[in-house]
Amino acid sequence: MINSRNWASTISAVAALGSAAPVAAATLSGAISANGHAVESAVVSIYVETPGARKFVTITNASGTYRFTNVLNGVHIVIVEKDGRRIYQGSTNVRADVARFDVTL
Repeated sequence: MINSRNWASTISAVAALGSAAPVAAATLSGAISANGHAVESAVVSIYVETPGARKFVTITNASGTYRFTNVLNGVHIVIVEKDGRRIYQGSTNVRADVARFDVTL
C-alpha cells in the first residue's frame, strides 16, 4: 500500500521542478587578436562541460569578431583554433543578457 503522505510529497517535488524558471539565454560576442591584429577566420567554439550539452561553433570575421546567440547563462569553455591548431583555451562565465569575451594572444 502506498503511503499517501509520501505520495503527496513526491507530487509536490515534481511540480516544483516543473515550475522552475528557465535559465536565461544570452548573446556572447568578442574579438580575437594577436600582436595587435585581428585574427580573421578563426574557429571559435563554446560549450558547457556537461554530457550532452550543446556546443556552439562560429568563425571570426575580417575584424576578428564573433557572436553567439541563445547561449545559456553559466560557465562555458572557449576554444579558438586557426589553421587547424588550437591557439587558445579558457573559460568565461556568461551572467547577463549580453556578454563579451575578448581573447588577446
